[in-house]
Formats: sequence, C-alpha cells, structure tokens
Amino acid sequence: MPAHNFLDLTEKTFERWTVIERGPDQVPGKPYWWCLCACGTKKLVSGANLRDKRSKSCGCLLQEVRGKCRRTHGMRRTTEYRLWADMLTRCLNPHAQSYKAYGGRGITVCERWRDSFENFLSDMGLRPSRDHSLDRFPDNDGPYAPDNVRWATRTEQTRNTRRNHLITLAGKTACLAEWLEELGMLHSTYYQRRGRGMSAEKR
Repeated sequence: MPAHNFLDLTEKTFERWTVIERGPDQVPGKPYWWCLCACGTKKLVSGANLRDKRSKSCGCLLQEVRGKCRRTHGMRRTTEYRLWADMLTRCLNPHAQSYKAYGGRGITVCERWRDSFENFLSDMGLRPSRDHSLDRFPDNDGPYAPDNVRWATRTEQTRNTRRNHLITLAGKTACLAEWLEELGMLHSTYYQRRGRGMSAEKR
C-alpha cells in the first residue's frame, strides 16, 4: 500500500512544542509526531493539533498561567476565578473531559484572557448572581473573548445553542422561544399561524 503524503514537521516549533521526529500513527492517514515541550516533556502529538494550535504544550502553559494569577490577584477562591480556570482547562487541556466539545472543536480563549485573570475580571466584572455563568454570545462557535462572552442564566444559555434556529425581526435576532415569550404567544399558536401562512407578529 502506498505511503500517505504528509508535510514534514521535523525541527519545526509550535508554541512550546519542538518536533523531534515522526511517530507511530494513532489514526490511519493522520501523522503523529514526537515532540519536546519547552519544559522538557516528550509526548506524541498529532500534526493537525500542532498546526491548528490546539496543542500548545504538555500542559505546563496552563499551569504557569494559573500559578501567575494565584500569586498576583488574591482571588483564587472566588467563583469568578474558578469559572475562568475552567474556561482555560476545557479549551487548552487535551486531557480534560470537556476538551473535545471545546478546544477539540476549535473553541479558543483570546490572548488577553488566557494570560491574565485580572484582564478577564476587568472585562467581565463580577458574576451578577449564582444563576449566571459564562456564555459565548452572539457566536456560540466563536472564541472566549470580550466581544463574544456574557454572563447568562441557564435559560439564556439554552436559547443560545447550536441546535437553536435564530430569527431576525426588525433588526433584532433571537431564538424562537424568546420571540414567542416577547410576543406573548404559545408555541401551538405560532405553528398554527405558520401552517396558514400568517406572520408571527400579527396580533
């Protein structure tokens, strides 16, 4: 069987990784490489994760960022710090249980927040209530960044999922449930009107 063509990454550097040599493939047709982290750790990393910057280090980068913040801001035990740290973990740590749904599908954290809890807190402020958590909005597939994150309740986050169909009326974009709530209309009434070709806004 002919060998797959692949881009030779030997001796190239990706964030904290330096590629040493080609390693054994874990998935047919997808090359893996033995890499040396700046901290001295050697690990097998897929070429795709290196090129897409989904793998930046062996995990030491995340530990350094956390350590720096613990030493400077004094808010390690706060909920805001925990939510910030959880955000970094699911986007930067390939070993995290939730990484596949976040960092594994390209969700990133902007450099301003990745390197500083103080910047994150300055941009986001304190959590409004115990019912609020971080929500990527308006782009649920976009990064964690000041212009794409808000504090939101569970109900608001449920309405901002990839499964929801967004509707724009009079310059405002919202999911169906939010529009029906604003119009004071039942789902059944909406679908009846839709079946008759009527507009949802019509009273």
